[in-house]
Amino acid sequence: MPSIPRLLLVCVLAIFAFSGCETVQTAFRSGLPQTVTIDSVPASAEVYINGDYYGITPVTTELPRKVTHEVVIERDGYVLQREFFTPQRNELSQSYIRFGIMEDLGLYFDLTPGDMVTEIRHSLIPVVVSNEPFEEMTYRVMLADALLESGSISKKEHSVIYEKLTRFYTTN
Repeated sequence: MPSIPRLLLVCVLAIFAFSGCETVQTAFRSGLPQTVTIDSVPASAEVYINGDYYGITPVTTELPRKVTHEVVIERDGYVLQREFFTPQRNELSQSYIRFGIMEDLGLYFDLTPGDMVTEIRHSLIPVVVSNEPFEEMTYRVMLADALLESGSISKKEHSVIYEKLTRFYTTN
């Protein structure tokens, strides 16, 4: 863990490194950026942060550390997943002596989770059991088979879907 004088120096240098007043104002309002990683299981899902497109998982980016960020992960055939990065006080905030500039720049906060791995649920996996579970399971397995045959999903995805369907219908 870096020492307080060292972090203070980093803060001061960071302020001078900003080229425009608007950037400095943003840093004071939202905090200096923190590097975060967003991944999904399965991979290759689209990532939107605060409504802006960021790419295909896995995504590594920097986000201001003093504000909450909404992350939406979506992929064709899967249920849209909504997660959040939230600012939480870190170890530095527990110090007896705290510096105002570090508070202003958000260095007493870390976004949690730092790395986000989200399991997205395929739309074939039900949430509740119907009145005819055997028929429903058979139908969903046939749909998964058709997706595999058409190349819409990989063999691995098919295997995972089949496993989850089996687990769902045998435990509910």
